[in-house]
Amino acid sequence: MHAKSERSVLISAPSPRRSTEPGIGADLAPVDCMKTEATIHSSRVMRIQLLFAALMWTAAAVMLGSRSVGWLGHLHFGTVLAGVAVVLGWFKQHYIMRRVAGEAVLRIRERGPDANVFGFFALKQWILVGVMMGGGIVLRMSGLIPASVLGTLYATVAIGLLLGSGRFWQALALGE
Repeated sequence: MHAKSERSVLISAPSPRRSTEPGIGADLAPVDCMKTEATIHSSRVMRIQLLFAALMWTAAAVMLGSRSVGWLGHLHFGTVLAGVAVVLGWFKQHYIMRRVAGEAVLRIRERGPDANVFGFFALKQWILVGVMMGGGIVLRMSGLIPASVLGTLYATVAIGLLLGSGRFWQALALGE
């Protein structure tokens, strides 16, 4: 009788958690050896969406970072500004991008297999992407902002995006 009660405790115990942050480290579920075709398709769609999101953030970070190097590289104090951008970018990732990426991972997980593959971000996030791209273009073309400030700003956003993209890469690698 004692063994039976221990068994029921073990069965009803919650699964271990890998992380308490949104989007990463969901409860570990027991492995089901009999996956259905729909489950496999759903998993494939989810992985494609995670890959698209990770590639988008990584590509944007590389593009912005390369522009910032062009602006900061020729300045005598460009290295100092790049260092400032790295620190600011880490804070941006830690306080903003980590949460946004976690929410996007949750959104991808919760959507069904019939979801549009480009719907990995909510409409509100796509609008924000457009506004930020447009704002960056306006700032760059206006000539009102010195290259040192633009370079630092672009590098800050690039670092935040690159570090934040790790949430998507992590979810993709863990198969979540």
